[in-house]
Amino acid sequence: MRLEGELLPSALSEALRRSVARHVIFRTRFLRPPGVKLPLQVISDTATFGWLVLDPTDIQAAVSHDGHPPDGDSLTRALLEHERARERTRDLASDPVLRASLWQVSDKLHLLALTLPALCADTQTFHNLAAEIAEGYGACVRGESFDEASAAGEAVQYLQFSEWQNEVLADEDAAVGKEYWRQQELGGAATQVLPFAASSDERVARGRVRVALDPAVSTLSEALGYEEEEVLLSCWQVLVRRLAGGEATITAVHDGRKYDELRPAMGLFARTLPLRIDWPEGTKLPALAAAVSAQAREAAEWQEYFAWDEVVGAGGMGAGRGVGFEYERRGKGVEESGVRFEIAEMEVEGEGEGVRARCVRGGEGHLWCEIEYAEG
Repeated sequence: MRLEGELLPSALSEALRRSVARHVIFRTRFLRPPGVKLPLQVISDTATFGWLVLDPTDIQAAVSHDGHPPDGDSLTRALLEHERARERTRDLASDPVLRASLWQVSDKLHLLALTLPALCADTQTFHNLAAEIAEGYGACVRGESFDEASAAGEAVQYLQFSEWQNEVLADEDAAVGKEYWRQQELGGAATQVLPFAASSDERVARGRVRVALDPAVSTLSEALGYEEEEVLLSCWQVLVRRLAGGEATITAVHDGRKYDELRPAMGLFARTLPLRIDWPEGTKLPALAAAVSAQAREAAEWQEYFAWDEVVGAGGMGAGRGVGFEYERRGKGVEESGVRFEIAEMEVEGEGEGVRARCVRGGEGHLWCEIEYAEG
């Protein structure tokens, strides 16, 4: 995140502490005792988080610019690399769940890096957290009090959602929902590999390429009468089909918050749902967008009942296999107590697909696509 203005680091730290106190998922560690296959969730009563403050000297040492002051992109890349290195040493059983690194670029510019385990967060979580930190910072600057117990009670907790999800899978409608997914014939999605991606079942290295897209895609979306996300997914379907030389199944991310009360919730709500669209040669984009839109919306309606193991067998999606898609729309940022808070960059770990397109509409209107792939 970019924080522009005269920042009070102590108020920012307290805002982060309040968010950790408010949301149980930020206090949930994962332990795996000997002989236990699945990790156990252990919730801490203490609102602790990792807090690291770096000064301009540290930044200059991290960015080589031939004597010239580093620009914003260089600083962001350096901060991301710094956080990647820290994440490689994370211990899920003992380290704080939320880690925060604050880089002071100048008196009126700071960069804040927030990292969370993939088990505890999704893309929408970071959007929600960024907004909550900004609001909390303003409250701290104004000296407003904070009651941990009432704040935690008011927030929708991920644990509550998990309990509800288990109840949904046990109710009478569950059989109908599971049957919907079995009828989709998605078995091939778990073994699908594009020509340039690795096909190993082992954990593989990831490559990433960013390409700018024409911002006028929004105009095309309006003309077709579909969401920008649906038009971009349709275009990705066309490209993947050409590369695969035939039919292809794409796994698209849905944020899992289909009810209004879940919109501000924190945690791993997002679901990766498979979409298989078959269309004859010569199909025009409007017709394809209509088919993609219809299936994507139908899949979202039945998302609570989807499980990879039931669709493709035990083991789910293998590393380096499958084709993914995610769309993110960022806001323009908010200002609180003289400081502007804005998301500058985000990296989200996917499901280990062979290749994944992540399309982002930035707060200033820019549109780009990050292609992440398993190097082979």
